[in-house]
Amino acid sequence: MTVAASIRQISTAPDQMVSSWDNPRLSSWMHRIFWVLGISLGLVEAMATRFTMNVDGIMYLDLGNAYFNHNWNAAVNGYLSPLYPWLLGAAIRLFRAPMYWESTVVHFLNWIVFLVSMGAFELLILEVCRSNRIASGEDDLIRPLPEWVLQALGYSLFLYAGLVWISAEIVTPDQCVAAVMYLVAALLLKLQGKNAGWRWHAILGILLGVGYLVKAILLPVGLVILITTPFLGTRERFWRGFARAGLTAFLFAAVAAPLIIALSLSKGRLTSGETGKIAYAQMVDGLVNYRYWQGEGNLGTPKHPSRKLWSNPDVYEFATPVGGTYPLWYDTSYWFDGVKARFDVAGQLRVLKGTLRLLADCLLEQAALLVVLVSLIFVDFGAYSYGRQVASAWAVWIPAVVGIGLYTLIWFEPRYVGGFLTIIGLTWFGAIRLFPSENEWFLIIKYKRLAAFSSTLGYTSFPPKV
Repeated sequence: MTVAASIRQISTAPDQMVSSWDNPRLSSWMHRIFWVLGISLGLVEAMATRFTMNVDGIMYLDLGNAYFNHNWNAAVNGYLSPLYPWLLGAAIRLFRAPMYWESTVVHFLNWIVFLVSMGAFELLILEVCRSNRIASGEDDLIRPLPEWVLQALGYSLFLYAGLVWISAEIVTPDQCVAAVMYLVAALLLKLQGKNAGWRWHAILGILLGVGYLVKAILLPVGLVILITTPFLGTRERFWRGFARAGLTAFLFAAVAAPLIIALSLSKGRLTSGETGKIAYAQMVDGLVNYRYWQGEGNLGTPKHPSRKLWSNPDVYEFATPVGGTYPLWYDTSYWFDGVKARFDVAGQLRVLKGTLRLLADCLLEQAALLVVLVSLIFVDFGAYSYGRQVASAWAVWIPAVVGIGLYTLIWFEPRYVGGFLTIIGLTWFGAIRLFPSENEWFLIIKYKRLAAFSSTLGYTSFPPKV
């Protein structure tokens, strides 16, 4: 073998190793399998449960009907967020569905929302892979997981979260919450890059506002994201990032303000929603006689409770002024107007004990992926800092942790946190780094030394062009 051939072999070795490490064909197949499984399994689940309806689903349908029947007094609801009910009402109006087919149309919409969530997650995983490629270019001696491996792990976690934890069966906005959070997480990764301009900050602000319209819990989560936005770039770009975060905050407020104003005018005080306060009073403070509260429990004085007509047995009347199929459930904030939630240490510890146990059960459902995660972390543990790699993606997974933490303080269900757990799992898998074998390491070092020697001879490229 000639010297030129040897140099050519060593110079092309890193490219050959990269191509064998990240296999585009396998990555393409993972992408196709993900969409085939997601579309088919989601449709099967939606069709199999098309006649299933939960209590919350009835409320959302009632609220959607109020929007499209222009019943604006009933449309301002302090307990339910408006965007998902609006989608339900629009779908039923679009298909002109009679009552028999309403639940089928609703579950078909759930399937469509699930497909949107798939697309949002696809954008997130593309951003994670892009960030990993940038990290690989900065240091040839460490490698993230191959893209097809990260896709296989991420897609598996997403499909379980979307089809089991959240599902197309239950009529709630939790699938919408997951879709919004996937898009937000993808944007946050993009904002950590060098070329993130004003446009992406504007889109982030609009998304945060839409998230609040989907579910009230995304307001505090959005505020956490807003606070972290200026710190996504380098220190030199902090003030520029601070100015762009101002645009994000403005658009966030512009989208969220109409609902906050409407709720505040309806309640006669500044409020962004009553769901959290009522849930805290019920779950932590032990609010008794739930739905028929007459002021028991020293938690305030009800302004307009349901009217008690008889005792032993208790008989209540609640025909007006709230509408809906079941008025006490349709707008709980009206009947509990006046309740004052208070911090109770004993009650909070009791709730945390239960919710953390439920969270642990939820994580154990993914025991196989947890074993894979821990095993991959310890493959080259000590050769690099896994904690540092995870910390570099802090802007993505910290809001998800905050969302899970808010739920564990009051009430926990897997459907509430499915999207948050998926984001955390994907970013933590994306932080894994592996090292080449000894032979590959030798070729890389040899290549670097020959390239350095070539530059000392005045050549601008390697191998040198003669």
